[in-house]
Amino acid sequence: MKRFIIGHNADPSNWRQRLEQLNPRCLEIFVPPRYCEGEGLRELHRAFEQMAQHPVARALEFASCHFPWGESANGYSRYNLVDDQYFFPLCEIARGFQGFCSELKLPPERSALNFHNLYELPRTMLEALNRERKLLQLRQTFLHHAHAQTLAAKEILELLDVRLSLANENNPPIGDGDRMSIVDVFAEDLAERVSGLGICTCMDLSHFFMTRFYYSIPMEQRPSFPCLELADELRGGDRQPMTFDEYLHVMKPRYFHVSDTKTPGTNRTCEGLPVGSGDTPWADVLPAMARYAEKSDNKLFLIIEIKGGHTEEGTARCMASEHVLRGLIEDCFSSGFLEAISEEEALP
Repeated sequence: MKRFIIGHNADPSNWRQRLEQLNPRCLEIFVPPRYCEGEGLRELHRAFEQMAQHPVARALEFASCHFPWGESANGYSRYNLVDDQYFFPLCEIARGFQGFCSELKLPPERSALNFHNLYELPRTMLEALNRERKLLQLRQTFLHHAHAQTLAAKEILELLDVRLSLANENNPPIGDGDRMSIVDVFAEDLAERVSGLGICTCMDLSHFFMTRFYYSIPMEQRPSFPCLELADELRGGDRQPMTFDEYLHVMKPRYFHVSDTKTPGTNRTCEGLPVGSGDTPWADVLPAMARYAEKSDNKLFLIIEIKGGHTEEGTARCMASEHVLRGLIEDCFSSGFLEAISEEEALP
């Protein structure tokens, strides 16, 4: 189990409770929008400074900061990095997080600034564009914008001499209010941007399985998901969508968000569930992740991220999820599923 490094998330309001109750080995700090300006931003910097002195934080092996680009308010995207009004918060959040990582002596490859290029549009609009044969063009437009947005972030960090890894995360196929993702549902979108810009990725397991479970529904019973239907058309029906192993190979994630997912994966209630409460095929997933880690000679940094996990009740669910996840990993080792792991790694 040496390669599996399990952790949790926290935010500036609950970090002390989360560290002391969950004792994570890796940590993601989520920055809600209210911490992005004024007194909230000053509070965030104080939290970074105080957190860096906590004994649990000082033992972390990996840390990420989940920046709220694409965070929605009333169903609409609130932030856009290319808009100059967000330049200052980006700079200050990145500087504060770098100070945290520097204090912990975490190198750039173990400290990531993570965000979604999140573009979600109403299902009805996407259906109309698909009928008019314009959906592919819209996707290309947003892919170009995502590239420009990520490039801007990379150049800003370089300009400020902020030494963090920049990470993009895969999106769920459907968001709140029946709004659907346009890009980054498929690994190819992220892989092209990552190779061109020299950044890294975070793989959200639940977002992947929402998509995968959708394709398990018989064709005639599938609800309308225009972007996934377009992908079917572009594949020409000559092969199945990517397997989990293929997705890993193409996306090459630096770290993971871990939760469970229920079939059929067609709405937001299906994702972000406590580990063990859904239909994720862990007996296939964990060996695939271990093979990936062995081939890349990396550790697997697993951030448990479940809905409502930031609450007091949610902390107990996070703790239970870690217990279940550890049991699943141990089962994989004891039953010989991890044949790709070296004998030294497989020793207890």
